[in-house]
Amino acid sequence: MLGSRWLLNLFLLIAIAGLGVWVYWLEKKPEAPQTTLLDLNPEAIDAIVIQKQKGRIELRKQGDHWQMTRPYQARVDSYQIEQLLSLPKQTSQAQYPASEATLSNFGLSPPKVTVILGETRIDFGNTQPIDGRRYVRVGDTLHLIDDSVFPLLTARASDWVTRKLLPSDEIRALTLPGWKIRLSEKGTWRSEPEASQETLAQFVDTWRQARAIQVSPLKGKPKSASETITVQLKDQTLKWIIQQQEPELILLDPRQKLRYHFYGSSGKKLLAPELPKANGKK
Repeated sequence: MLGSRWLLNLFLLIAIAGLGVWVYWLEKKPEAPQTTLLDLNPEAIDAIVIQKQKGRIELRKQGDHWQMTRPYQARVDSYQIEQLLSLPKQTSQAQYPASEATLSNFGLSPPKVTVILGETRIDFGNTQPIDGRRYVRVGDTLHLIDDSVFPLLTARASDWVTRKLLPSDEIRALTLPGWKIRLSEKGTWRSEPEASQETLAQFVDTWRQARAIQVSPLKGKPKSASETITVQLKDQTLKWIIQQQEPELILLDPRQKLRYHFYGSSGKKLLAPELPKANGKK
């Protein structure tokens, strides 16, 4: 009796040890390598084309930033570029041979959107009804990827434009309705009418940080009698036309053919320095 119980305990001990070894082996077992969509270094990409069924967007890398060259001449939002350049490293969840005869079944004849990264073409088709992943074609291969980039590709061209109003912080002068502000040779701010150094510095800093809530296309021609704002930077001078001040400030850029929208107090703070209130006045 004691011998059989001892054998049973020994068997259970061996079984538990074997189970532990099996679990340890599973945890240590290397995962199968994931397949990425493209073997392409994002840092090597210096040109991007987004071809939609209605419209085409062309982007070009210039130095350390990206510039839209079509349909607008404008700086591009860096966050959206980062999202788009993550596309080559997306995991391909499944791969199939791309047959011309069956492309229409996947929404790829014609594709809904085509992206060209450098010289590599990626066609976007339908989503899979089960998990919402999207079919994309690269060369002779059909891939299934997470549908994280496609909404960005279908955005308007103006949505790609950076909402930051100025390309640099090096402001030398501002001319606004009723105000002229300039940086003196001594590095202090001067204005007409006069205002304190603190007031002018705060106002200039507001312009340095100015970001529109929205950027939209310019439709039609602006009124010739409209008031203007001019900002002189270190290496260029920028000019906007004030389309309206209420209920939102809208600045038109006639060169880029774009409108920059500022809501509420953020717009009012760009029109004039905020002067301190006189004692006794509310």
